[in-house]
Amino acid sequence: MISRLTALAAIFAVVTTASLAYAATVTQQRNAAVSAPAEVVVLERVVITGKRTVSSN
Repeated sequence: MISRLTALAAIFAVVTTASLAYAATVTQQRNAAVSAPAEVVVLERVVITGKRTVSSN
């Protein structure tokens, strides 16, 4: 029978390895998506005009 510490260390190692593998896969997918040309949307210029109102305090 293995100790609790050894069992926790083994579980931690498995979870860490799975997390690193998942992170590497996501990074590769993101890099593939970034290399694809992105659609650029150009919006019209907006001019905001306003008046300062006089407050009566």
